[in-house]
Amino acid sequence: MTIQWQYQQVGAVAVVTITGHLGKAALHRFNGAMGWVLTRADTVILDITDLHGWSPEGREAILTESERLAAYGQSLELAGPSPDGDLPGIPHHQDLAAALRENGVTL
Repeated sequence: MTIQWQYQQVGAVAVVTITGHLGKAALHRFNGAMGWVLTRADTVILDITDLHGWSPEGREAILTESERLAAYGQSLELAGPSPDGDLPGIPHHQDLAAALRENGVTL
């Protein structure tokens, strides 16, 4: 299984919604999506509400993308239930609405 992703600009925030399973087979697609978003907003919210889970490689890919964004002065935040708890150094919100509110924007 792979992932599907969708991008939405909400004010100054980029929202990337991913669905499916973020496993080894989906890493290329995930990295491509995040690379595409890189120049579009200072804050990127990764909506994982409908993500079915991630492998250790998928978890590491999210951590790596967070570091890559930070190197450009941007931030990555998670919205939705995490498959295995919070990821170190990445803000995690209960859902997308809470993440947007925390960033001063609403749908």
